Amino acid sequence: MSSGKKIICCLIVDEISIRKRIEWDGDKFSGYVDLGTQLDNDCLPLAKQALTFMLNALNANWKIPVAYFLIDSLNALERSNLISECLRLVFDTGVEVTALTFDGTSVNISTANNLGAKIQKKDLKPYFPHPITSEKVFVILDVCHMLKLVRNTLASKGSIVNQNGDIIKWDYIKQLEKFQKDKGLYAAPKLKYRHIE
Repeated sequence: MSSGKKIICCLIVDEISIRKRIEWDGDKFSGYVDLGTQLDNDCLPLAKQALTFMLNALNANWKIPVAYFLIDSLNALERSNLISECLRLVFDTGVEVTALTFDGTSVNISTANNLGAKIQKKDLKPYFPHPITSEKVFVILDVCHMLKLVRNTLASKGSIVNQNGDIIKWDYIKQLEKFQKDKGLYAAPKLKYRHIE
């Protein structure tokens, strides 16, 4: 930053589905798995996702993509290695990363564990040491994705039990949507039929 203020960021890691296909740009082919190793041959599988890395400033108002990798699939160890390398390279620019955000998928939970965090309720430690400074880097699971996971779990199971032993039923959500549609009264105006079917 121009004022000399330290830049503090959150590293956001996400996967984006891409179409599996090969493109020729007049110079080279692209569309194969590419982890930045300069390997370029048709022995590699076609990529089906882009693993993206973006910095979001916590003490300023900007975001910037810093890396992407074309992947078929990556296990938790491979992901944690890429994240550690990204943290090292970003540190070399003078940027301090204090948080890592990603979806709450099982591979990302395992990635957090490989980095040194513990996301499970038992022995919760929601941070891991930065690979250079050993300062805490907090793991923040994407709230919107976690809500979708809860919604999908509730819809598929039909009911779940909260920490107080109360039963939460998917049928309540369906009844609310039907009530809103029938009566024209909207306690949850963003709840639509497409959310429950």
